[in-house]
Amino acid sequence: MGTVLIAVCGLIIVASWSQRSRTDGASRAPSTSSMSARGAVPTRSITVLDTLPWPQDAFTEGLDRLPQGQSLVSTGRYGRSDIYFLNDDGHRAHVHHLPRKYFSEGIAATPTAVWQLTWKAGHAIRRDRQSLAATGSAHYEGEGWGLCYDSHNLLMSDGSNRLTRRDSNTFEKRSSLSVTLDSRPVGNINELDCAHNRIVANVWHRDELIVIDPESGRVTSVIDASELAPARDATGENVLNGVASDPEDPTILYLTGKLWPHMYRVRVDGLGG
Repeated sequence: MGTVLIAVCGLIIVASWSQRSRTDGASRAPSTSSMSARGAVPTRSITVLDTLPWPQDAFTEGLDRLPQGQSLVSTGRYGRSDIYFLNDDGHRAHVHHLPRKYFSEGIAATPTAVWQLTWKAGHAIRRDRQSLAATGSAHYEGEGWGLCYDSHNLLMSDGSNRLTRRDSNTFEKRSSLSVTLDSRPVGNINELDCAHNRIVANVWHRDELIVIDPESGRVTSVIDASELAPARDATGENVLNGVASDPEDPTILYLTGKLWPHMYRVRVDGLGG
């Protein structure tokens, strides 16, 4: 009986740790286990090609890379959530502050608009593609974490292993995709990038990213970005969170994190193959 109780308690602890707390004072020790150890998928290394300035007050929740060489950035925390364009010299443009009741999350640019998530409010904001001014909104159930656009649909994460496909004009739910590694679900999927017929995703509190097949949901490789991570701050929340593909070169990613001083342009070994 004692063995059974210990096992049950252990399962409860594991389940509770899979759900995050994103309050400003949240803390949790980052996981030290490797995603690649869970299955027979390649682990890809990175080479830093360039180090770009990044606003160190940016609690990065969403990152998108635009064809004209700009980054689109969404930052979180209640009362400090923003969206703006960021030039590679560090200059911000078209900054919009969200009301204090919203904690901003992922963003995605489509050819005609920009969509921005909020964490717990179930509120998606549609914005003008040029000025980033709000032009509409939509409601969704559950939490909002990451968002990307795959040239047809929006894909949204909610902290589980499930990605939801949504209409890029109305935000209506179209279908869902379960993400697995070695036939097991991968939870805590966070910021997303959709490009070059793949999905690259941050996993909350890990220094690795996963590459996902957009049809099957199967993780096809793991990217080791541990060499980029700065020393953890007092809360442990300045983690890797921000991934965007180069629109032209499938081997290049732009990576940053929450309250990081830099964004890195990196080449990923074997990613374009």
